[in-house]
Amino acid sequence: MNSDTSGFNESFFEKEFYTPEGKDRLAKEHIYLVYRVASRTARKIPSHYPFDDLVGAGMIGLMDAVGKFNPELGIKFESYAEFRIKGTILDSLRTSDPLSRESRRRIRELTEAKRELENRLGREVSDDELCDVLSMDISDLHEITSLAMSSNTVDFDSLSEISGADNIPDPDMPTPHEVSDYKDLIERLSSAIARLPDRLATVLSLYYHEELNMKEIGAVLGITESRVSQLRTEALAKLKTIMEEE
Repeated sequence: MNSDTSGFNESFFEKEFYTPEGKDRLAKEHIYLVYRVASRTARKIPSHYPFDDLVGAGMIGLMDAVGKFNPELGIKFESYAEFRIKGTILDSLRTSDPLSRESRRRIRELTEAKRELENRLGREVSDDELCDVLSMDISDLHEITSLAMSSNTVDFDSLSEISGADNIPDPDMPTPHEVSDYKDLIERLSSAIARLPDRLATVLSLYYHEELNMKEIGAVLGITESRVSQLRTEALAKLKTIMEEE
């Protein structure tokens, strides 16, 4: 077994980890990972995305990591938790993304074509040149450009590269006061989840804990895939409302 994280030795993962108190301690001692990933994500997305929303999504990822971690796999909890935290934050951003997948694909295609053409020619390219390369009308080009400029879109490809596995001093490490605040936040999040209607809590559990996709959850609950998506969005919105009321 090689699950040791600073302050958590093999003995912890053999005994205390399997108790509610042990899992609570593990979560609270790794809240700094939520802050770190949320901070790095915030620097790569438009400013209108609330930082607290990133932290809230990251907290769900941390709790999910604690609940699903298997010490016998021989991986470090810190690495596993950071992966789960990043995943839930990116997932929350995708949920709030105003663009359809097709619109995002068209924007990415345009961006890549423009970059490739400018690199080849060594200069800026005109709209007409881009239209020739992409075999599209000028009106379509302007539509895609307008979408990209007006939506403050998130570059999910760059976000997927966010990593905390650096060996350099981390400027994103929280202060002791911030750590205390986020320990309080994880307690509030646990309380908020307990207050959700059973159906909404079940959807969150199946999606984040059991890792079922929308179609699979729909089959389990006997509802459509689109309804599952609606329930998950509703559950996350209710979590936010409950926590804001506390």
